[in-house]
Amino acid sequence: MEEDRRENIRIDTSFNFTCKVYKKIEQIVEISHFKNISIGGAQIVTKFELNSDNILELTFRSPQSKNKIVLLGKVLETWSMPDKGQYISRISFAYPKEVTQEMVSELIKELKTG
Repeated sequence: MEEDRRENIRIDTSFNFTCKVYKKIEQIVEISHFKNISIGGAQIVTKFELNSDNILELTFRSPQSKNKIVLLGKVLETWSMPDKGQYISRISFAYPKEVTQEMVSELIKELKTG
């Protein structure tokens, strides 16, 4: 049996966010959704392919409290789901680590109790 190498426990969830991809010249903006989330990162679903090392700005309102949250993340890997016309990406939340962990920790508490 393969050992789970994750440092943080992921919570399955599904809610939308606005995803901005920073590039040298242009930004791609699209409504996407989380597949799961942890203090350190998330799996997200998009309709466009992301490249490793893309930097993302994820903007959303928490499902329960409706507080606006803005997180930065770095794409670690992306794979396609051709039958659905979607891509799944694994991202790591960017620094400052303490601020990101505090925001995501509060969000995870809401998701567990909501």
